[in-house]
Amino acid sequence: MSLLKFIANPFEKIAGARALALGLLVLLLAATACHYSGFLFDALLHIGYAGQLHWAVNLLAQGFIWLVPATFFLVAGVILSTSKIRPIDVYGTTALAQAPLLVSLLCAWAVLHNQPLTTDDLMNISFLQILGLLASLVFFALAVFWMFKAFKTSCNLKGAKLWGGFLTGLIGGDIALRFIIPALVISGMSLLSTEAAASKENTAFDARACGSFEGVIQIPGQPLRLRILVKEVRGSHAITIVSPDQSPAEIPASEFSLKNGRLELKVAALGLSYKGKFDAKFDSLDGTFQQGAFHTNLKLERMRAHCKNPDGAAVIAKTPETEKLASTYEGVLNFPGQKLRFRLLFKPCEKGYAVYSASPDQGGGEMAVAECSLENSALEFSMPALNVSFKGSLKKDFSEIGGSFRQGAHKLPLTLKKQDI
Repeated sequence: MSLLKFIANPFEKIAGARALALGLLVLLLAATACHYSGFLFDALLHIGYAGQLHWAVNLLAQGFIWLVPATFFLVAGVILSTSKIRPIDVYGTTALAQAPLLVSLLCAWAVLHNQPLTTDDLMNISFLQILGLLASLVFFALAVFWMFKAFKTSCNLKGAKLWGGFLTGLIGGDIALRFIIPALVISGMSLLSTEAAASKENTAFDARACGSFEGVIQIPGQPLRLRILVKEVRGSHAITIVSPDQSPAEIPASEFSLKNGRLELKVAALGLSYKGKFDAKFDSLDGTFQQGAFHTNLKLERMRAHCKNPDGAAVIAKTPETEKLASTYEGVLNFPGQKLRFRLLFKPCEKGYAVYSASPDQGGGEMAVAECSLENSALEFSMPALNVSFKGSLKKDFSEIGGSFRQGAHKLPLTLKKQDI
């Protein structure tokens, strides 16, 4: 078989267990390349920059990049083909078909050097970088072509059934992965960081540093808020970070040092670090954020502290401006194929207004909202246990709260209206 014929369809010679073994080797190499380059296949048809994630997180992501479309192809083949379909052929050829994605990644890495491509970079892009990115696109297209050939060969299809089954698997797999990969990365980072966070803190407790500090990382085209939470746990510090624009999940620092008004922390699973200095009143942190090769100055301001009820519900302080807050607000969440009512309740308590939520269409029981803040008209709340967060604004007459609700990969508009007016 000539080289051109092999490139046109390698699966005439390599299939089954042999293709699977070679494909799994490619998967391991791709996970390693993603780990060191900072790039990540965050969908089947998209590659982005995520920083140096833990190798195990990259491995899991690559596993889903292979398994999800392969499963779509297998189901389509079983439904559409009259031939006997062997799962090992489908999974094996799909794994090997993604080998050009590894070469595509290496081409991009060679010319971008661990950095995302920004709009400023496009104005000063070199001829060598253009060639490298074009080569990356060619191998990306080859991977899609090989997946087509893998599906055709392993499921013995042709014509409309071939194209219908392939496009369903390709597009369906891509859409599914756009939800799966972000959730997987956040969950994986949290699990891989939890154990280390409790073991490496060796500094004396300083109550002045406790609190939540927030700043904005100026990533081109996508500013992201970052919070550093310094907590007291059994007489010592515990530090976590949150990126509320991506997920409400708290990720523990794997290493940190807090002494003489200076904070240094690392999150190994993210390849992330921060070094900063508190001001004299411990109301802000000013320092440097780094993730992989990306680094920038980052100032974080202390967020207004809110007390909590004994049941763990966040409490909004009672002031002349918030006296109208005591009420129930209700809106409708339009999930795909399902509408669910959502309620936010502000109940008077000794220290102000305790905040609770309820989902009447799922049982109606009230749950304590773990975090809630009201700054001027901006209202935010989160429930990390449910992977829920909300960011919106309160009307001046307290009649309505409008904003964006997020749960896992779902981001939905939500308008909550006061029920007793």
